[in-house]
Amino acid sequence: MQGMRIAVPFGKSKIVTGLVYSVHQEAPKTYEAKDIHQILDEFPVVTTQQIKHWEWISSYYMCSVGEVMKAALPGAFLFASETLVSKGSKGIDELELSDQEYLICEALELHSELKVQEIMDLIQRKNVFGVLKSLLGKEAIKLR
Repeated sequence: MQGMRIAVPFGKSKIVTGLVYSVHQEAPKTYEAKDIHQILDEFPVVTTQQIKHWEWISSYYMCSVGEVMKAALPGAFLFASETLVSKGSKGIDELELSDQEYLICEALELHSELKVQEIMDLIQRKNVFGVLKSLLGKEAIKLR
């Protein structure tokens, strides 16, 4: 659905987050489309009105819609396997954490920052965005 965030694999281990711009059944002519690895949201995080506004901004300032989107959204909205994760400012009760969340928090006690890819390796899952989203909501981590 338009306005929802998705995770898409690039290469063997890199994952990039994107925003659904439009939904269609037409295959691209100049490149091979990637499969969606994971849908990150239950509901759109960006409205159709915002996307139309971004289109206007991109035509007025002669830049891509993607550049406007990247400037408009907080960095935590579009994380990727290269995104750096660090310990959040809020102290967390360990009993509130799932096993995977606990492993990530413990690893961040030992290392000041971890890449999302390193967290994937640590908890042995390719699909870590839900866990990171939960930790962000608890203010246990921050992204850079």
